[in-house]
Amino acid sequence: GLEFGYRGMIARNQPLYVSIGYGKFSFRDVQGGDEPSNYRGLVGDFRWRLPLGGVSNMDVTLKRRPLSSIFNTYYIINELRVRLDRRFQQVSRYGFSLLASTNRYGDIVSTTATGLAAVSCVDIIRHDRRKQVQGFWEWIIQPRVTLRMTATHNRRDSNCDLASYRSNGLSMTFKVGWF
Repeated sequence: GLEFGYRGMIARNQPLYVSIGYGKFSFRDVQGGDEPSNYRGLVGDFRWRLPLGGVSNMDVTLKRRPLSSIFNTYYIINELRVRLDRRFQQVSRYGFSLLASTNRYGDIVSTTATGLAAVSCVDIIRHDRRKQVQGFWEWIIQPRVTLRMTATHNRRDSNCDLASYRSNGLSMTFKVGWF
């Protein structure tokens, strides 16, 4: 493949990363029995942080890339993520992110890596759409210790019945070290 990129700063505290290319990828069935599934086309990654005032940031991320599947093919992911965060009194940070993505499989789905028929997905080209809303709060306990609380809602719609779902989650994480 061929890829061009730029990594740098547009202005103070505004990192920018752009990578765009054209590639040919060959995805082989895990068991090696089927002919490889080939993708030829555009790939890319774009990330930009925009300061909003003195204590807020907005991060924008766009991605397009092919990934291997447990089925006999690959899928192309197209993703847009927008994240807003704000510091609060130097000891905490809070914010939310929105994600929208689509996946399109490259070929007709026929089998999984285990050889079993993909129930309700056989003989179709699978398309998935995902939406995610996530909110978080971080408390900076020490310079290298942070407690993070996260609430997430996911929604995935697919033309393959077993791949559609709704989920909600709540998590708490301690981060220790340099991050």
